[in-house]
Amino acid sequence: MKCFLCDRNTSSGYLCEEHIKYLYGKFLENKTSPKNTQFIKHCSLCGEYNNLLIIYDPELGYFCENCLQSEWDIFNNKTEL
Repeated sequence: MKCFLCDRNTSSGYLCEEHIKYLYGKFLENKTSPKNTQFIKHCSLCGEYNNLLIIYDPELGYFCENCLQSEWDIFNNKTEL
């Protein structure tokens, strides 16, 4: 697979190591932020928005807590092997 954001090869998942580390770090910093209810801020990966923590980066887009956690889990499983 290729990274959704930069086209680097990934063995699995939608985000490369660089992007998942960066976005997951932003997610951890903002874990207590209010949940989103606006469709305009829907996740770039899954399209969901309602009652989710949405992380925004002006250069990368919007990403929901579920996708970031899933991608982080894939990254961690890959590095533990």
